[in-house]
Amino acid sequence: MKKIIAFLGETLFVIVVTVLCSLIFAVSKGYHPSLFGYQILRVLTESMMPTLEENTLILIKEVPQADIHVGDIITFVSEDPTLLGFYNTHRVSRIERDPDTGQEYYITKGDINTLEDLYPVYYEDVAGELVCVLPLGTGLGRAMVKMADNRVYFFAVMLPLLLCLVSYIWQIFHILLLEDRPGELSESQEEQDEEDEEQ
Repeated sequence: MKKIIAFLGETLFVIVVTVLCSLIFAVSKGYHPSLFGYQILRVLTESMMPTLEENTLILIKEVPQADIHVGDIITFVSEDPTLLGFYNTHRVSRIERDPDTGQEYYITKGDINTLEDLYPVYYEDVAGELVCVLPLGTGLGRAMVKMADNRVYFFAVMLPLLLCLVSYIWQIFHILLLEDRPGELSESQEEQDEEDEEQ
């Protein structure tokens, strides 16, 4: 039973480290991995100052359309050609309805901006609503910028994690295949002790 528990513990650690490594890599490269509807994003501009500083890491969550209200901060895929379809995180300043289709859409605005965004945001383009700013989010965000450099990422993250993985894989191997060896060594020692006594 102890052998099974030890094996499961070591395996779980390897899985957690692998997932963590993948998430760090994805965020540092600008990808947006989603886990149970949550995403970690990095604020790229100062448009939401002072609420959100540049390079802050934020947590967003997918929400139903009915849960989005004026004043909420949402992340969305902007139709603004200058943003090239990247995510934008702004506050909902107005909610309007298309008179022809009856479809609801949002007018957004950065807190530091004097003018509202030119392009409306439809619900299907909303990635999620701001849940919180991550602790030490600005410092972590700046670290993520540096992690985008493959050399920094390898030596600061990948190499230590790989060494940990190798160590834990060796421990799993030891648990599965080498656990009986101490017993064998003990028997050999007992035989040696008996021979010594006979002499």
